[in-house]
Amino acid sequence: MGVPFNVYRLVDRSKQIEGFELIKKLRGNDVMYSECLSLSMDCVIDDYSEWPAGQGFGSSDTTYAIQSFINHVIRYCGLSEELKTTFNPHLCVIKL
Repeated sequence: MGVPFNVYRLVDRSKQIEGFELIKKLRGNDVMYSECLSLSMDCVIDDYSEWPAGQGFGSSDTTYAIQSFINHVIRYCGLSEELKTTFNPHLCVIKL
């Protein structure tokens, strides 16, 4: 088994989510930001590593994987008190 998506493509799509730029803006430190991305990639890989072979992985599954990745980034960057993901009506990152 493996993850049912290309992790790098998922990260690229995450960066296009409305409000994602707030994470880098608030974090500022590129080294810490890069570390947050790397740790979050590892987490999302772990989260989806048990996806059954042959089971489909559709657009809504991809959206939830993107949300999971962004939530990990927010947490690792120490921004859980300032930002969160929400569906309004599409996935976005908002300030609290």
